Amino acid sequence: MNVFKLRAEDVLIDWLTDSGTGAMSSRQWGAIMEGDESYAGARSFYRLEAVIQKITGMQFFVPTHQGRAAEKVLFTAVCKKGDLVPNNCHFDTTRANLEYLGVDARDLVIAEGLQPALVHPFKGNIDLARVEALLKEHGERIPFGMITVTNNTGGGQPVSMANIRAYAALLKKYGKPFIMDVCRFSENAMFIKKREPGYENTPIRDIVREMFSYADGATMSAKKDGMVNIGGFIVLRSEEWMDAVRNVLILTEGFPTYGGLAGRDLEALAVGLEEGMDEDYLRYRLRTAEYLGERLDAAGVGFGASHRRPCGVHRREDGSARHAGEALPGLGAVQCAVPGGRHPRRGDRLGDVRQAPARRHRDLPQHGTGAPGVSPAHGHPVALRLRGRGDRRGQAAGGQHPRREDHQAAAIPAAFHLRVRLGGGLNLAVIPGDIRFAPGCPVRSRSCWAGGRSPPRCRRCATSRQTALRASAPCRRFGSARRFPGSGNRTSRKG
Repeated sequence: MNVFKLRAEDVLIDWLTDSGTGAMSSRQWGAIMEGDESYAGARSFYRLEAVIQKITGMQFFVPTHQGRAAEKVLFTAVCKKGDLVPNNCHFDTTRANLEYLGVDARDLVIAEGLQPALVHPFKGNIDLARVEALLKEHGERIPFGMITVTNNTGGGQPVSMANIRAYAALLKKYGKPFIMDVCRFSENAMFIKKREPGYENTPIRDIVREMFSYADGATMSAKKDGMVNIGGFIVLRSEEWMDAVRNVLILTEGFPTYGGLAGRDLEALAVGLEEGMDEDYLRYRLRTAEYLGERLDAAGVGFGASHRRPCGVHRREDGSARHAGEALPGLGAVQCAVPGGRHPRRGDRLGDVRQAPARRHRDLPQHGTGAPGVSPAHGHPVALRLRGRGDRRGQAAGGQHPRREDHQAAAIPAAFHLRVRLGGGLNLAVIPGDIRFAPGCPVRSRSCWAGGRSPPRCRRCATSRQTALRASAPCRRFGSARRFPGSGNRTSRKG
């Protein structure tokens, strides 16, 4: 099942991403009211420019509507087909933007970064020996070198200052610019303060400034450490690429003083970048991720060796899902979204661009059965095809014919059965079983059970599971916005 196809209203606990999903501060909301919406030369732009210049020490800056737009603009301006760009691990949109242009995106994270159970303070470090070998062999193809802080695709693991410094020196030796993906620059700085000798008493702002001092430029999705719901930017030390960058920006984002953002968004980002470097906030943020990892381990929910140690600072679909087969053996290999399958609600194909990087990471271990550290027992025995409206024929892998009701009701294989008290009053419950949905139900993405009652009922249409399994029986209720009398905010009723 492709979780990106789920509706947010159907998800109780959402661990998909924390990118742009947090609440902004009162100071940010106050700044929004001061936004200057002038098309060109707005004071909101100059305020944000001053903040970014102060933080990074770089002079030339343009805003974009988010990080992937910054990548597209910069790569289009600088790269060409046949180029090669090294990185510790390219984020999925970074890789996609490069490969769209015909550029070879190489992941060169250290070996420790590929071993989740191994304890290492900086598992996001880039492998300097492999970088130098690449520079010697393909130096003429490399327009610049990149590094991502923290290493998002690797589970939010940090990069040490020593590694950044050595990587910058190596690129300079071969005459290559150094570009940083700095979505989590503040959190990476906090990891350096906590884990790298010599930085224990250094203020976060000074650590941040030193990190940027080694770079020639940076891209950022401000939905992370910018503490905003939308936004991004490109900042460069030299003006060499700026004309090309501005030309592409005007074509794809907007005039260089707004870059696809409203003036109020520029104001909120200027405040958020400053507030994101607050040490008390960063200490709390890192500790939150550590606490969750500790409670999951203590509860024995099966993360075991596949749980990344030590904890990164955020949960990303790329890093956390990579070893899901080991963490949740009942989930099976990555066969829940079968190529050619269809979405149970809309009948459209389940293929999604976000599945592609998992098959294209040349330098990372493969997923599922046969991958390093993944037992053959974790492979799903049958690759079921999710059935959608309009499907009249088809069968499960291995020649097994579907039951009659599968023509209208989508069958989803049971993944796992888990009920854990995480502490602090938080209960996590995942209900097992072959989940089927009533044909015509407006909320098919919800399972037809409610709180374990017998018989289980659809939370909105009140149709029992037994009724739902009969393809000819429609839901008793179709209006998703209507509520039963006396039910308050609840949408189910007694059968």
